[in-house]
Amino acid sequence: MPADRRNAILPMLALSLASSLVPSLAARTGDGDLPITVDADNVEVNHTTGIGVYEGDVIIRQGTLEIHAQRAEFRVVDGSPETVIIQGAPATFQQEEDDGSLSEGRAARMEYLSDESRIRLTGGAWVRLAGSELAGDVVDYDLEAAVARVGSETGTTDAPPQRVRVVIEPRSDDGDAG
Repeated sequence: MPADRRNAILPMLALSLASSLVPSLAARTGDGDLPITVDADNVEVNHTTGIGVYEGDVIIRQGTLEIHAQRAEFRVVDGSPETVIIQGAPATFQQEEDDGSLSEGRAARMEYLSDESRIRLTGGAWVRLAGSELAGDVVDYDLEAAVARVGSETGTTDAPPQRVRVVIEPRSDDGDAG
């Protein structure tokens, strides 16, 4: 593939990682194989730096995944997505799971960090998966270990750190949550 064509699609490849904000936690089978649609007021793609920036009422859709943000930035290094940063007031996501339930969340900032294999939501982070909820200043998800950490950001203001909250739904008799 010619370098110009490859560079033109690199930000779109990184965009597919935005769907990793949810599918890595819980996802509808097959969503990752569907086309990605991005609507925004403005877009700037720098083929030299591998950075694509979408601004203004950004809506990203892929299958049942939908992300709403004010800004989305995708960085591609050596043809591979390195970071995806979604920002909003708050940025939100939702995706239908295979059982028909919704996974959803919100945060001021959502980051996919490829080199660390992690997803980090900061600034009033809240996530609901399978009926259970996680909330705190920070929700950090290690993709390799499949471990979520919820905490508060300390030292950023004079305000006391926000306490974290976890709500675990009871399982029904058939083993499903709810």
